[in-house]
Amino acid sequence: MGSMKSFMILVLLHQSVHRVQAGTPTENVPRQLRGSMAAAPAATSSNNNSTAAPSSNGSNNNSTAAPSSNGSQCASEWSECGRDHPPCCGEGVCQMQNIWYSQCIPPTEAAAFASSSTEANNSLPGGGGVFAQGCCAFATSYMCADWRHEDVQRAYISDALAAERGFFAAPGVSYDPDTGLSQDGSRFDFFSGAVDAHHGLGFSAPSKEMIQISLLALSLATEDTGLVTYTREEALDLLTKKVQMFEDFDASFPAFGGYLPWFCSRGSKSTSDGKTACRTEQDPPGPLAPVSDWTDRLPSLDNGQLAWAAYSAANALSDLAAKENGEQQARIVDLARRWQKRVDRMKSTAVPLFYNGNGTGNIRIIAHLKNLSQDAANSPNNAFTVDNMVLNLPFEGELMVVWMTLFADWSGYPSNGAREKALIWADKRKHLFALNYTTKEGENITVQRGFWASAHEQWKLLVLPYLDIPLVKQVFANTERARLINSIDNDYPGLFASSHAPEDAHCLQDSDYCSDYGVGPMAQLPVQVNANKLSVTPYAAFPAILIDPGAGLAWYNTMLRLPQMQTTAGSVESSDLAGNQVAPFLTWDAKATTVLAMLGGTGPKTRKYLERDGLLQQFKSYVGDMYTSVFGGKKLTADSSDSWRRLDKVHEEALPLPSVTIGGEALDGTAHALAQESQGASGKRARLPLPPVITGNEVQWSPMKMSATPYVPVSQRRAPLDFATCKCYGGQVPPAVARSPVSGCSR
Repeated sequence: MGSMKSFMILVLLHQSVHRVQAGTPTENVPRQLRGSMAAAPAATSSNNNSTAAPSSNGSNNNSTAAPSSNGSQCASEWSECGRDHPPCCGEGVCQMQNIWYSQCIPPTEAAAFASSSTEANNSLPGGGGVFAQGCCAFATSYMCADWRHEDVQRAYISDALAAERGFFAAPGVSYDPDTGLSQDGSRFDFFSGAVDAHHGLGFSAPSKEMIQISLLALSLATEDTGLVTYTREEALDLLTKKVQMFEDFDASFPAFGGYLPWFCSRGSKSTSDGKTACRTEQDPPGPLAPVSDWTDRLPSLDNGQLAWAAYSAANALSDLAAKENGEQQARIVDLARRWQKRVDRMKSTAVPLFYNGNGTGNIRIIAHLKNLSQDAANSPNNAFTVDNMVLNLPFEGELMVVWMTLFADWSGYPSNGAREKALIWADKRKHLFALNYTTKEGENITVQRGFWASAHEQWKLLVLPYLDIPLVKQVFANTERARLINSIDNDYPGLFASSHAPEDAHCLQDSDYCSDYGVGPMAQLPVQVNANKLSVTPYAAFPAILIDPGAGLAWYNTMLRLPQMQTTAGSVESSDLAGNQVAPFLTWDAKATTVLAMLGGTGPKTRKYLERDGLLQQFKSYVGDMYTSVFGGKKLTADSSDSWRRLDKVHEEALPLPSVTIGGEALDGTAHALAQESQGASGKRARLPLPPVITGNEVQWSPMKMSATPYVPVSQRRAPLDFATCKCYGGQVPPAVARSPVSGCSR
């Protein structure tokens, strides 16, 4: 009960800290951009989503107010403003600096920002009021695609990567151009879709670093696949900048042991009222610095993710160096050595920082630090736990558990910590549960119980080779099958995961960041089920993409086809179910997790690295034994093969595709006619079947009366999107990337 109580405290804090805080209220501006939000308190995360960021200026919502010219209190330059804070002094402008807080900025900088926004809006085709067009709005081109064709999947992934590079490879949007450190994300103009490349969120977390470092490592390890995330030079440059920032931070803050708190991506600065804030693009870059209320504590969940990313980077660089020669080889060898030192440092300090003590079998959710000048490797008693908050659920936090039991230095415990490791996994088994999900057709599917059953909870599948273990793969295939069927049964135009919500959607806690978006029948805690308050998010498809790429991509594309869900920086955070409003944010969690899944995650590469280190079988034993203890002997396969919902005969792990309707409209706009055709004697509308598929020269099933057009392989029909020529702003779409329906269907 103690563990659950502490975890529920984290849940409530997590809900409140993700509220979006903005500047002065303005008419006709979405709620996320208004200043009427209550300020977010400092907090930590629950199991779902990374440990939450505090207010970046650390003011605890009590900015020191200076007297204004008329004698009233006002907020000085760079102090917080808006509701619960004084207005700006003089001609200062209260402007949203990131999704957590607003600051008073000088009028000259406010004017420059307004000018750049106007220029960006005017450069859009047709002026303002539109989102991505041409080759970047590619979702409708795949409306009739046969998602089981590998060439269709590859073409789609190529297009998606080209679009998403507008985020993950864009300096100022997703990372700082000088330090190379990730930023939590960016905003875009709610009305035009123009992305603000000059005012990215100035803070980040180890979990965001994990995503970018993983993509950088994969880009080096998979150069021969043709699916480019970063060019080699981009990857080497960013990995060099990042490791320099990590080395400098470790030297200045040895108590953190090579791990990271929530941090300011460009460094921090002092404000005129004696507080600190994260630097903006207008400030010179500084060293990596903790945000002000994470100066003496570390999140274990996020750092478990970061540790595995560093491991992937060190190995990918080492393998690449072996293929090179001369100066290029020397450069890569040195970079690989530096990343390996980061990995070794994290191995040496994991136990003193995060293990809760002899005989506990617990790993701390947050390591609180006593003396910041002591080196973590030599100070076993410098970290402590508060409120017995421990990491024992079978979701994202398991990555730290695996890291510590495979790699950490347990030399301070008998038999290299064998008893402690056994206790850790025994405690985890107590928190893994199987349950039956029952579909509307009465089919029972054995799944893993979630916390909110948000797709975010499956993050560990992106990182380690869980799907190599047959029983584990079947459990997760069942869980994702149930997730997709839940949306089909309820006519939802997409899937659910923790994310920022549009203006007209609300969580159960009425927060703008909704952790409780999940699948109710699979969840431990209550989730939002009111369709008028729900929103779908494209990244919720990432677990399905890992298990069945065709089905996962089809669901991802379904959500991208909703209005305003494609921008010049790729996909948008979320949309309400009616397609009326979106949440105008671009974040690593809600965008790049899907990119990582499209590339297969780092699991296949980590399998190779673990095998080389002689640890692959140990990983499979720890994880396999835990899942066998709960799911062993249970019926996990479908009862028969004659249902389109079940595993089909051709694709053993096939997941269901989206239904023919999207948001109440059929793919070709004939919803009314299809509804009439499908009405039975009772007058009730029957369930519509799967979308039509064209294979070979025949239409296999065609309720839309589409003409039989020969299937033309993607490679013969058009060139994939090219990063240099695919432009959403200005000009025409180059002929080489002109779009046509992928399966060649015609109306």
